[in-house]
Amino acid sequence: MANTFTTTDIGCYLDGARGVYTGEAIQEMAQNAGWDAWTYPNSGALSPNHEDCDGVKDGCEGHAEVDHAQFYSEITDDAEEYLNNLTSSDVWFGSSESGDWGLWHICDADNDAPEHCTVCDY
Repeated sequence: MANTFTTTDIGCYLDGARGVYTGEAIQEMAQNAGWDAWTYPNSGALSPNHEDCDGVKDGCEGHAEVDHAQFYSEITDDAEEYLNNLTSSDVWFGSSESGDWGLWHICDADNDAPEHCTVCDY
């Protein structure tokens, strides 16, 4: 499979101001790229609010409200991992130090690269 995301796609995809709703957007992005949240037991595309949770599919009951935060975090991590499996080896999806989520260049400041990295502006 060809890499879907490369250095040409680097940038902020989700602003940190989204807060807890960032996870829902990550899940939606992964689903648009082919990820199937329903491969995980008792889950689906999860909203951060249990009341809005899509917790039933094909007669299969969803999770309990008390477990919602844990499922939301785990499913978001799984979606992010799916997206990272679609990247070239020099980029990764994740949160920056400022809380923004996006595709970032992997840059080793201690390598023998030129003095200035033109990709990540280091």
